[in-house]
Amino acid sequence: VIILGPPGSGKGTISALAASEFGLTVVSIGQILTHEISIKSALGQKAETYFNSGTLVPDEIVVPIISHRLEQPDVLNKNWILDGFPRTSSQADALNGATILPQLVVILNVPDDVCRSRLAAKSKETQRVDDHGDALENRFQQYHENLAKFKLRYGKLLVEVDGNKSVDEVWNSAKSAMKAHFELKGQDNPIEIAVP
Repeated sequence: VIILGPPGSGKGTISALAASEFGLTVVSIGQILTHEISIKSALGQKAETYFNSGTLVPDEIVVPIISHRLEQPDVLNKNWILDGFPRTSSQADALNGATILPQLVVILNVPDDVCRSRLAAKSKETQRVDDHGDALENRFQQYHENLAKFKLRYGKLLVEVDGNKSVDEVWNSAKSAMKAHFELKGQDNPIEIAVP
């Protein structure tokens, strides 16, 4: 499962709830990069400049990270949910080329002004550099530039959810959409995703 949405749309929250409900492992590129930057790894040092400016970290850095993470035993044994990845068509192509194929893509639709307010409140707790100012505006712009491409690419796999509601309401809509999608596919287990 892939969860997409603008910054502050609730991807992490919905991913965590879906993981708990369906026994999935959350793979969040944002969390991975934040961790690598905090420990000052070679990868973190490469990614930090992009991350802090709100520009997308290049594919040659993020695609291997995601591919490697999806091959780990905890992901293979529990299946996966990607939080905020892919962010570009080329990243989606790279996933496809690595035969990492989602069965469902959920888009959380939330107006940018609502996302800004959410991030302003959240930033008091998390202090993410790219949740402010120009970096944040770059993230919004990049998301919207790629959204139409994702809608074309994922077509029938795509479910859009109104994310401009309470967490419970958004989660109930997302959960219903997930269950309905997989029931239409005739699967007994609503989210049983095979990763090669």
